[in-house]
Amino acid sequence: SCGPRYSSAWVPDYKKLGWGEEQDKVWNIEAVDNVTNYDFLKDQVQHVQKIYFAGGEPLMSPNFWKFLDMIEGFKGTLIINSNLICHKDEIERLLEKTKDIKLRIHTSIESNFKQAEYVRDGFEEKTWLQNVAKILDTKRIPLHLSTAINNMSVWSFDDYLKTAIGLKGMFGRDLVEISCNFVHYPKFMSIDLIPHFYQKSIAEKIANVYKMFGAMFNETEQDHIVRLMSLLETATIEDKDKDLLSDLKTFIAEFDQRRGKNYKEFLDENFIDWYGKL
Repeated sequence: SCGPRYSSAWVPDYKKLGWGEEQDKVWNIEAVDNVTNYDFLKDQVQHVQKIYFAGGEPLMSPNFWKFLDMIEGFKGTLIINSNLICHKDEIERLLEKTKDIKLRIHTSIESNFKQAEYVRDGFEEKTWLQNVAKILDTKRIPLHLSTAINNMSVWSFDDYLKTAIGLKGMFGRDLVEISCNFVHYPKFMSIDLIPHFYQKSIAEKIANVYKMFGAMFNETEQDHIVRLMSLLETATIEDKDKDLLSDLKTFIAEFDQRRGKNYKEFLDENFIDWYGKL
């Protein structure tokens, strides 16, 4: 989930610890249980081509499993967005219940695993890799590695590409797909705030990987990678918004305090150097 308006878990956190200066107060909402009209869905489901569960985390919801029981015989495509940090038998249960359904899974990562464990609180490298392997071992379920390109994790995007390349080589080029999606809000997470010489250095690292392994990616994936490199290489804005830089500093200080973390233990040394000068 990306914020308290989408997550029942975030609301108690903010009630206990406060909202912080970086948060919009209109997010102070009460979590409510979703009531689903299953009779209506059961009647309509066979008439649609795609069903997409975008999250929070569908595999944690009893309603999701009830829905899977209801769509037995579904002929369209079921798309699920999951962080894949599942510790029990959720993945095995999902694979069993969807063995006769055309399934696609989207999971989120855009950096090396160390940075992911900071930026995506709760991410666990070992758990994620184990569950990715379980999915791809089926040889029937495409896995899409979705990104949220931001100024804390873009520094190791080249490692993200290497992870995708490794998975493609192990399980099949067409079973693993990547994308580049940019964080535009909150604005203080935008890569535009990164100093230009750092942006160009990041682009160079990406280009080195792309030159060697570009053929592993399909045309759409290549377009995404080239677009990111182009944006990084051609950055021209000289004056960075001081208020946004202040917001970024406030956010990381609050995040470390609330989650018991230290950004210096996780994030890229160049980010640490830049952040220390803000």
